[in-house]
Amino acid sequence: MGASNATLAFVSPTELKVGEDKAKRILDAAKVLFSRFGIKKTSIEEIAHQAGLGKGTVYLYFKSKDEIFSVLATGFAHEFNETLNDALKIPETARGKLGAYIETRVRFWDRCFRDYGMTAASVLEFQASSIAEDIRRRYGDGHIRIIKDLLEDGRRHGEFVFDNADTTALGVYYVLDALTRPWSVSDEAISADDKIQTCSTLLFNGLLLQKQIH
Repeated sequence: MGASNATLAFVSPTELKVGEDKAKRILDAAKVLFSRFGIKKTSIEEIAHQAGLGKGTVYLYFKSKDEIFSVLATGFAHEFNETLNDALKIPETARGKLGAYIETRVRFWDRCFRDYGMTAASVLEFQASSIAEDIRRRYGDGHIRIIKDLLEDGRRHGEFVFDNADTTALGVYYVLDALTRPWSVSDEAISADDKIQTCSTLLFNGLLLQKQIH
């Protein structure tokens, strides 16, 4: 039997107001401004200007910056989970699937940093918000279940060795959750490939020297 086929069953959030062109323009504008300057330093007026709309028009679609951010954050979470579900269908082994989880998470957030100009400061502000905490509660349990299933499947097939599946899954999840943050505050960016290689090596091989058995 192959690795666990569990996936994340999430329904597209009904609160995403992207059906109308103006709402989409507002969300796209806020996505850029929030990423570059953070939520607190971005005003409704600036979002309206970026979207090419009047301030009053923004309030026709969204009650506040918090509502705009909630819609965007939920959309990011949903998009990531769809991407992850597709990635987990390809490998046949638990190790392969866990590797796919790492790669998907790194590349998804690397694209967000690259496409929207996210900064370390804006990411830390997002993650400290009550909205982001709510989304972590809503989606995090599903990720932890998948990691636990993969760990247990890998143990059954002789791929992994660990003591407690619950605590190990939690540890892996929260370590990998740190991949959403930039790794360096310097101008020299660390590539997604280097991040994936580093995380995979640490997770699967560890730091201890493995003695060869002759």
